[in-house]
Amino acid sequence: MIRFRVLAVVLPLLTLSVPTTGDCSAARPNVLFISMDDLPAKEDLDGRSLVPLLRDPAVAWPHPAITTYDFSEFSIRTERWRYTRYIDDSEELYDHDRDPNEWTNLADHPRLAPIKRRLARHIPTDPAPVAETSYKLSPHHLPPYRSKQEYLRDRKR
Repeated sequence: MIRFRVLAVVLPLLTLSVPTTGDCSAARPNVLFISMDDLPAKEDLDGRSLVPLLRDPAVAWPHPAITTYDFSEFSIRTERWRYTRYIDDSEELYDHDRDPNEWTNLADHPRLAPIKRRLARHIPTDPAPVAETSYKLSPHHLPPYRSKQEYLRDRKR
């Protein structure tokens, strides 16, 4: 019998570490299981393992969080800054040290252009296409455009 330890995060509030001997796929959908064993990296997955942060929340983590909303809309978040670029190329930049509620968009300040460029380097240049799914999505979960080209074509009409 193989035994290993996983970290279970029960969304939204409870975190626990439990030993397990089998498949966790039958767990409730609001439970996230993360292996804490030293497993080899999977070459077909991009991104970084969060295990170092789970083991030691104080560990240095030089990587920003990258999120996407719809196709070609990305937000890059570091400890201090949030930079967002939308499908129409409009931008937002917030300094969370001075403006944690994001009231003042600093994207048009010329002196902050180097910060925008540094953060923008993390935006994927070849984002994954919107994938087909057999899961029934609510209309508000469907992106209005499947590509930037589709967005630009609609704008010309």
